Amino acid sequence: MRWKVRAALIVAVSYVAVTVVLLGTFVSWRDRLPDPMASHFGGGGQADDVMSRAAWFWMSGLVMLLIGAMFLAMTWWGRNHGSHGRVLVSVAVAIGVALASLLTFAQAANLDAASAEEVVMPLWHLGVGAGLALVAGLLCWWITGPDSTPAPEGSTATPEEPLRLGKGEIAVWTRTVGSWALGVVTALTVAVGALLAASGVWVAAVALLLSALPAAALSRLNVTVDRRGLAVAPPGLRRPAKRIGLDEVDTAGVRHVSAFADFGGWGYRVRPGASGVVMRSGQALSVRLRGGKEFVVVVDGAEEAAALLNGLVERRREEGE
Repeated sequence: MRWKVRAALIVAVSYVAVTVVLLGTFVSWRDRLPDPMASHFGGGGQADDVMSRAAWFWMSGLVMLLIGAMFLAMTWWGRNHGSHGRVLVSVAVAIGVALASLLTFAQAANLDAASAEEVVMPLWHLGVGAGLALVAGLLCWWITGPDSTPAPEGSTATPEEPLRLGKGEIAVWTRTVGSWALGVVTALTVAVGALLAASGVWVAAVALLLSALPAAALSRLNVTVDRRGLAVAPPGLRRPAKRIGLDEVDTAGVRHVSAFADFGGWGYRVRPGASGVVMRSGQALSVRLRGGKEFVVVVDGAEEAAALLNGLVERRREEGE
């Protein structure tokens, strides 16, 4: 069985299993649960918020579905070679087990309570949930195994002829690139974070909401080539998120980039020998650095950007001679 199929099955089966356990216990305990239920607990384990039984059921199922679907997509469409894929699968399953455990323990704390206000959730439940998550993650690390597929080398960039520039001549190239995929990821992350916050799982909620910030910042970027080199930055920010000076550039060209096949996803990506800003698949500006590494930006008009960058580098070298 191919590694990707095995990894995707492990993630899918794990999330289905823990969701069935979570919702199955709710159904079996339904008549013993108060309505509304205690849905959020303070530092001492005391209930400080409530939710109707129906809302709890649908919220729990939806949270598990969204998180499972997110990790399944990352596993199936990503190219996670060597130990990277094992880490992804192990973390995905551990998060699912931890979340399902905490939600199930919260249901158990509500059992036979006369009202939600008197419910107390023992803090040792958190330790048990963490322990179950650790065991599940280690087990999946062993079952999944490493992806033996070699990491993609990527196609060779075609160098562009330098744009001839006179001494003192000024030229600037700029484009704005956006990613609908990152926008969707940001929206889903915020939605899941909000649901987790509503259910009282604050640590996971805060972590997800914080992780949405870089995705939102990278969903739209300005790419500029001028006398200082190449700059990539969110609109409105004076300091670029990434700048490559002319003295760092060996040559610039154009090549096709597949977001998942070449870099494992969207955003600012790093793999051995290469890094880049990959908002989507398509034509990319490829900058070969003097140190031998490659930096790519998927952007329309990459030929013009490469020609101007080569022209600026060539003029700088001539003036330096």
